[in-house]
Amino acid sequence: MKLFSAFIAAFLLVCGAYGAPAKDPAKAPVKKTLRKAPRRNAVKTYYQAQFVKGKWNPADWEMVRSWRFDHDAAFLQMPGCIQNRVPDGLTDEELQGKKGNAGYAIMLLKQKFKGNALITCNMEFDYRMAPGIIISYEPEKTSGGKLELREHFEVILYDDGLNLWHHFFEKASPKSKDPRVLRTGVEQKWRKQCYLTEKKFYKPKTKYEVTVKINYTSRGPQIEIAAGGRIIGCYAPQMPKGEYRLGIVGCEGRNRFYDFKVTNR
Repeated sequence: MKLFSAFIAAFLLVCGAYGAPAKDPAKAPVKKTLRKAPRRNAVKTYYQAQFVKGKWNPADWEMVRSWRFDHDAAFLQMPGCIQNRVPDGLTDEELQGKKGNAGYAIMLLKQKFKGNALITCNMEFDYRMAPGIIISYEPEKTSGGKLELREHFEVILYDDGLNLWHHFFEKASPKSKDPRVLRTGVEQKWRKQCYLTEKKFYKPKTKYEVTVKINYTSRGPQIEIAAGGRIIGCYAPQMPKGEYRLGIVGCEGRNRFYDFKVTNR
């Protein structure tokens, strides 16, 4: 009897081990594998400064003359910003007319840049225009040893919109009597590369963050400009293939600049 009971117990044990229903694979726990998102290149800051006294180094910059205007310009340190120097007594209206060149001032970083970049600058104008950002080929030295712009781009903010101007030089006519032509042998010309027109969209004495994105693509260099929620852009095949210079320009009015930053994206 004991032998029979032992046999039955062994039989039931075997049936329990081999006769249990198989587990449903669909209900089996799934081992989760988390895929890491591809890492983007870190943002690199090439230059950054606030135009507050003691928070920027003027020695990082140099004043550059315009081929068109025979005067030495300057930027003045103001509380919390810098402003293009304008002769005393000139009204806002006069700076829109024949006296518009009186406050024309250009300042370039001595540092050179190459490839893609994102430029950010907070700026404002007093009346109607026209602070901006400069993207330039290497300037030339005059016979007097002063730097003078040659081919360059101007990104301009004004009350009615945004402009991207391409300034270039052509060999002048030998018959020209223009003293600038006689001095350099070339003549400056300019063409509007792209623009946004929106009447009175940008307000005077209002700070705007203007960004300029330079992107070298397989189809050619692109420039994208943004300010106050508006964006414009275009191809700019005239952009330097190698190094270029960056800076600011104040013209046709009293313009203020609060900071300047250059990153890789």
